[in-house]
Amino acid sequence: MKKIFVVICALSLMLSAGCTKQQNSSMSIQPSKLSQEETDIKNLLDPENQQQIFDYNVDEQVKSVALRVYRLKDGKWEMEREGAVAMSDLKGRFVVGFDKMYKGANIVFKSEHLKNSSVLEASADDTSFDDLGTTTNKISGETNIEYEKDIPLAIQYFSSKPNIEAYGVEDFSHPEKYDAGHEAVYAVTICFSKKELSSN
Repeated sequence: MKKIFVVICALSLMLSAGCTKQQNSSMSIQPSKLSQEETDIKNLLDPENQQQIFDYNVDEQVKSVALRVYRLKDGKWEMEREGAVAMSDLKGRFVVGFDKMYKGANIVFKSEHLKNSSVLEASADDTSFDDLGTTTNKISGETNIEYEKDIPLAIQYFSSKPNIEAYGVEDFSHPEKYDAGHEAVYAVTICFSKKELSSN
């Protein structure tokens, strides 16, 4: 997990020029449209495609953003980890990184006045599902932001089944669809909030 965090920090620095490119006036996130040079850099630093790079556009009411890891239990999502960072700029770029979601995830924000990060890390010796097959579905298009509402960035299945029937992120609000006898199903989400982070 520490290796992934180092990679996404490097990506956020080397790709920070993209922060000024987004012109959309609505509140949204979308996968970053990288130049060929940026794509080459990402492929070099992230050959296994474990990091997602997004552009975001928000309004002045957004004060913080949270990265969350959920696990499907009895047909419902249960949050296992959460990390939050304060927001100051209305647009910018963030990088989300993970390998196996049950081991955690990382996020790094980069904008004109902000560079902030959050690490959601599980126990380093957790190998619960290492021997199972894995399928990951990721968000692929622009998504509107609603205050205090989770936006699913990726769904990850761990299963001993030879064929994994995997639903995409668009069914996140219907968790029962993912409950198909797999050993585990995880989700990574992002949530933009009007609430300021506590100083405690």
